[in-house]
Amino acid sequence: MNSPASAKTASLKQALKSLLPCPATTTYERFTVAAAEGLLAERGIPWKRDTWGNLHAGDLRAKAPILFVAHLDHPGFTLIAKGGKRETARWWGGVKNQYFTGAPVRFYPYDETDVRRSLAQGITGKILSVEIPKGALRPASAEIVFDKSLERARPYVGNWALTECRIDNRWIESIRIDDLVGSACIIELLSRLSGARNVRALFTRAEEDGFHGALAAARELPPDALIVSIETSAQRPGAVPGKGPIVRQGDAAGVFDPLATRLLMETASKIHRETPSFRYQQRVMDGGTCEATAFLSLGFRATGMAVPLVNYHNMGTRKLAAEKVAWSDVRGLLDLMTAFTQVYLKNGLTPTLRKRLREKVPQSGKLLKSVPLP
Repeated sequence: MNSPASAKTASLKQALKSLLPCPATTTYERFTVAAAEGLLAERGIPWKRDTWGNLHAGDLRAKAPILFVAHLDHPGFTLIAKGGKRETARWWGGVKNQYFTGAPVRFYPYDETDVRRSLAQGITGKILSVEIPKGALRPASAEIVFDKSLERARPYVGNWALTECRIDNRWIESIRIDDLVGSACIIELLSRLSGARNVRALFTRAEEDGFHGALAAARELPPDALIVSIETSAQRPGAVPGKGPIVRQGDAAGVFDPLATRLLMETASKIHRETPSFRYQQRVMDGGTCEATAFLSLGFRATGMAVPLVNYHNMGTRKLAAEKVAWSDVRGLLDLMTAFTQVYLKNGLTPTLRKRLREKVPQSGKLLKSVPLP
């Protein structure tokens, strides 16, 4: 008989295997959105799309929910084919210039409604050259030679020709870990907390080009929502793969909401005290900027969690490589997400430190009045 822990792992693995093989990039998220909707429907979780194509799930009527956010795009290419073997594709996302020329790519028809049919029609190619706008850190487009001609006037989405999805006992590996692993964890959280009130999720589009999905969706979100960004974030000194999920204190743009982040830190510490095998890390993950910053800029409370990502945006040490995260970190992330949700739903934003300091106010005043300045 399977144990509860192995059943949870199997459920999460199923979500990962549904999402990770889906071709996707900014504005071309049809397949990842459809896969996420399928997983939500299978698990009986309410969902809807908004005006901008973002996906909302969970308690959609909650007025002050805890709201987990992840994005469904990844750096990649888009093009409308001219019908030849040599095509020019638009590039989306943050990858350094030196990784492009000569790199292998794989493109898929984007007008298919079934991702399996699109995957079966994948066409490989190689980048010949890139166009880099003056002063830019990344290309705007790439000229690619394909193994065979693309179909004229047909839309295609492209990613690097790397591992689509490989999962073993230690690692989860894919072209598109960022942020489909985060999305899978949120779906699994909603499944674990099935029917829980005031728990909601948002799966956004077009994050890699400047948080477009998050900024648009914010118009329809309850202003009293607590936003929790779930990311796979570039590994940094002090954030080591295999040593647990990260309480993300901030990103490259600044620090997160202090009360929410403090409560998250206390929750992680409590889990570790009660279950010493649970490990976690805490750090400002300044390798990039995440959607928590976008929501903070609009007046929401926001904090974040992450797992350390190896080969961020497929940038290996010297060449392109599949992204990967440690299985143990992902399982720990889901445990932390679950515990933090339960603490927040029970007590709100009341970290122990805040409570202790507030209780000391009368005592502090009395002490200082009783001992005058010399």
